[in-house]
Amino acid sequence: YEIYFLFNIENEYQTIALVRSTLLVGGLSLILLIAIIVLVVVRQVVRPVRSAAQIAEKLAAGQLEERMSTDGAEEIASLGSSFNDMANVLQEQILRLENLSRVQQRFVADVSHELRTPLTSIKGAIGLLRGGSTKLSAEKGAAILDIAYENSNRLGAMINDILDAEKIETVKLSY
Repeated sequence: YEIYFLFNIENEYQTIALVRSTLLVGGLSLILLIAIIVLVVVRQVVRPVRSAAQIAEKLAAGQLEERMSTDGAEEIASLGSSFNDMANVLQEQILRLENLSRVQQRFVADVSHELRTPLTSIKGAIGLLRGGSTKLSAEKGAAILDIAYENSNRLGAMINDILDAEKIETVKLSY
């Protein structure tokens, strides 16, 4: 004999639907919560890195006064502090090189002026001797040669001084 036992399973279908909707809402809520957490964490990490990149671009463009914020997480603050230290050293080096360039330009201008003076005197003496040797007395010719000789010695001494200064600078830069 077969016996069929019939009963209503509508309550079980409702329970399964309730569990299904609870799992769906819970899963979507969990996914949304994870997305929000990821977004916050990424913003906390990416924002300082993006800021560092922008400040690095400004430094590269010559805006040496730009600095990075040093608040936030310990690692980000450390990055900002190191970045700012690097920017300070870079700014100091650039200022030092600019000052050195000005000093070098001034030195070259002074040296060229100082070298032209004896050279002009020597050229003048040679010109007098070449062009007017028959009109000059022996005493005047000797005086002109003495002036040319003294100026050539002065010119040689200046050139030696310049070479000595260059050697000293080369030794100083090698340390």
